[in-house]
Amino acid sequence: MHLRSVPTGTKKRKPARAKGAAMGEKSPEARRFESTDELREILVFAQDRPFDYFERYSIKEIREVCVQGMYRQRMSSQNATWAQECIKGLLQNGDREMAQKVLEWYIFEPAFPSAEKDAVEFALSLLYPHAFYGGDCHYIKPDALLKMIAGKLKKAPHIYPSIRGLDKFFGAFLKQLANSTNNGQHYYYSDCWCQVERVVTVIALVEDTSYLPTLQELSALFGRGKLRPYDEKGPLTKEMHLALINATIKILQKKIKKG
Repeated sequence: MHLRSVPTGTKKRKPARAKGAAMGEKSPEARRFESTDELREILVFAQDRPFDYFERYSIKEIREVCVQGMYRQRMSSQNATWAQECIKGLLQNGDREMAQKVLEWYIFEPAFPSAEKDAVEFALSLLYPHAFYGGDCHYIKPDALLKMIAGKLKKAPHIYPSIRGLDKFFGAFLKQLANSTNNGQHYYYSDCWCQVERVVTVIALVEDTSYLPTLQELSALFGRGKLRPYDEKGPLTKEMHLALINATIKILQKKIKKG
């Protein structure tokens, strides 16, 4: 018995969505072959020929091994083009989980500045137009995108100034925190702060003074009691949050004084 294969395309690749089971379980397709020599052989070769085997097999477990193998490959313009087409195809088929795995490899692997910039800008293009007000399985969630992009910028801050659309993306998270004052109780949840913390950390790292007015506004809201974490007894308290914002404000003010 043979594993079902997906024909390899030449330009536009639309990998089929793996019919996976619940998280942590093997897909029905993989369970049928997990004890066969054929599957073991495929998993071995998938490490060395990840792109070919990713296209050939739609089984989730095989594709996960392929993604691991991609990290062993040197990034090239051809691989970058493949990644973009692959991610688009996965999203069109509603397989956001696998699309995010390939996107993470694409963002973190480029070895030269222009490719790094292109990868982040491509990632931003995958954001649902109304992502901060709802979701869509054919797009990447903003919090998942932020985690990848912020992680990349911490490793390669030199590409920050050249990335188009990043200011609006970061600004949306800060605005989301400021808008917490519209709910009448002035509380925000930990997931909201987690995202803001990633944004503010990058702003401090690259010393982007354009965010100074926004951060000063947030600091004032904290000071007037307009912003409070939902669980002030937790490890992430209001004082710690305000301290991060104020420390970043000082960094930006110092940058402005230096000129």
